[in-house]
Amino acid sequence: MEAPILALLKLAAGIILITKGADWFTEAAVRIAEATHVPRVIIGATIVSLATTMPEFTVSTYSALTARADFAVGNAIGSTVCNIGLILGTCLMIRPMLIDRPSLTFQQGLIMVGAGGAVALLGINGELSRLDSIPLILGLA
Repeated sequence: MEAPILALLKLAAGIILITKGADWFTEAAVRIAEATHVPRVIIGATIVSLATTMPEFTVSTYSALTARADFAVGNAIGSTVCNIGLILGTCLMIRPMLIDRPSLTFQQGLIMVGAGGAVALLGINGELSRLDSIPLILGLA
C-alpha cells in the first residue's frame, strides 16, 4: 500500500496534466473550427464530444466484456446527466453564453430526448439486447 502523501501527489500531478491537456485540446478544436469555417458549437458537438467520450466508451466496453453491463448502462446515462447538468450548468453559472442560433436548434434537443426515450423504450422489458443495439447505433449515424 502506498503512502497517502504519494497518492495525493499523484492525484495532484494527474489533475495538472489533465487540465493542461484539456487546454491544449480546446485550443486545437478552436483552431480547427477557424480553419474550416465550421461553427465552434458543431466542432464541440462532433470532434470534442467524440474525443471526450472515448474514456467512457472504454470503461463501458470493458464493463460489458466482464459481465458488468449494468455498470456500462449506468455510465452512459450518468455521463449524459453529468454533462448536461454539472458541466453545462456550472459553465452557465460562471458565464452566461450566447449561442449561434442556426447551429443549435430545437431539433438537436428533440434528438437528445428521443435517444433517451429510445433507451427507455428498448429496455422496458428489463433487458437491452444485441438486437437493441442496432437502432441505437443507427441513431448515432
